[in-house]
This record gives sequence, C-alpha cells and structure tokens, in this order.
Amino acid sequence: MSSKLFPYKLVKGQWFRAESFTESDIAVIVDTNREMIWFWEGSKSSARSRSNAREMLGQLKKKYIVYKFKRVTSGSPEDITERLEALREKSFTGKIPGLKLELKDFSKIFYILNIAASALIIIGLIVSWLLTFGPQINIGGSLFYSFIFIDFTQNMDLIGIILLLGFTIFVSSSLFGHFLKKRLFALMTLIALCFIFIAFFMIRIWDIIMYYQESGNTLLIRKDVFTLFIFSLSVLIIPGLITGLVTGLLGLKNLQKIEAEPEEEQE
Repeated sequence: MSSKLFPYKLVKGQWFRAESFTESDIAVIVDTNREMIWFWEGSKSSARSRSNAREMLGQLKKKYIVYKFKRVTSGSPEDITERLEALREKSFTGKIPGLKLELKDFSKIFYILNIAASALIIIGLIVSWLLTFGPQINIGGSLFYSFIFIDFTQNMDLIGIILLLGFTIFVSSSLFGHFLKKRLFALMTLIALCFIFIAFFMIRIWDIIMYYQESGNTLLIRKDVFTLFIFSLSVLIIPGLITGLVTGLLGLKNLQKIEAEPEEEQE
C-alpha cells in the first residue's frame, strides 16, 4: 500500500500545506503510513530560515507525537524522493526543455527585459530630440533645418535600430508574461510594443511623410514640419516607454518584497 504523503512548508513562522516547493523553501513531508516526517531544506534557503525552521519543528512534534523525523536524502524511499521532485517541478515553468529556472527567476527576467527595452527607448528618444538642436537657416521667410544628408540618414537609421531592438525585447518580454500567466503585465507590454512599432515605422518612412529639399550634400526640412514629426514620434514613444518602465520597476519591487518575506524576523 502506498504511503499517504502530506507536504508542508514554512511561511512566516507557520507550517502551511504546500502545492509546490522552491529551492528557497524549508519543507516537510508527513508520511502517515510510516509514521515519519521527512525534513527538506532548499539549496537557496537562508541560514536564518533554517534556524527558524528547526525551532518550528517542535510544533509538528507536538502534533505528531509518535512520528520520527528524518532528513530527505538520496537514500530515502523512492516514493518520498519522487514526491519531493514532483513538488519541486511544479515551481518550474517547464516551458523551455532543459531549463529548470524557478517561476520567480523567469519573472525577474520578464521585468528586467522591460527595463532594458525602456532604457534603449530613452536613448532613441534623446537622439531624436538632439536633432531639433541642429542648424537652422531662413529661406523665403521660413525657417529650415539644415542637415548634412549622410549624417541625418545615419541618425535616423540609429533611432530606427534602437526602436527595433526595444520592440524585439518587448516581444520577448510579452511572451514571457504569457507563459508566466502574468496577463495584465503581458497586456501592458503588448500595448507598449505596439506604440514602439508605429514609431519605428514612422522612422522608416520619414522621407515619405516629411517634405524636404536637397541642395548638394545638404538636406533642408522646414522647422514646423520636422518639429511636428519629432513631437508625433515622442507621443508614440513616451507611452510605450512609461508602460515598459512601470511594469518592470513595479514587478521587481513586488518580487523583492516576496523574496524578503521569508527573511523577516519572527516576533
């Protein structure tokens, strides 16, 4: 007859029934058939958590007076090691074969990707704004920006590449959010990448949507036309930037709060 196994893990100084174990957990498996309590410490559990767990084992000893305590090892019964492995597997994403990162590790990657994409977009935004400080000339009573053609096209290509990299990272981040079932954050990331893609598309067709004149190696663009172009670009980029930055920073803050909870001193 197979053992009846009941897993518990230590959370804020109390033992709770567990659906999964992570490498940061301190846990036990109550084996009612063998009258044994199997004790397990995750490889990432802190010394403080382990010390607290040993104190809290007294609670279980009072509840299961006739039970013996034993640490889970490679020599433990097969059903115990299999159950432990199954509980640990539940904390892995299981989406990428060969990778066994915990959900919180993948979550951290998701948030960091959003912050990285936002940082790139900030750079692209700064480069586009710097173009408005270019030299100006007056032709027929109208102000024109006067750019060296090659320099201007290289700057536009640079902005396009930066936005494309940001867009690609947002796509990866959105997929992570979908796999991790963080639907709200994934949706916000999807909105951000839509804005960034439109801005990238505008950069790619600048020579179609802006009227300009060529004079030798010089490119002349009316100041009001170019200012409107940069303003429209900013209107698209800034919401995507804010969305990516907010989801990334808030996500990391919440994750750090969750990771810190097991480390709090028990009063």
